[in-house]
Amino acid sequence: MKRESKLIAKGESVNQLYRTFFQLQKYGAKKAKELRLTQKGIEKIILEGR
Repeated sequence: MKRESKLIAKGESVNQLYRTFFQLQKYGAKKAKELRLTQKGIEKIILEGR
């Protein structure tokens, strides 16, 4: 099941962010780049959310 969320909800848990990131890696780098999700990007979102 493909998940194509371009925005991450503020209420989404850290674990969910990482699950989404690693699921995207399974679909390939092109998909991950398209959604602009990187590990550093996720960490930035986490820090901004606190």
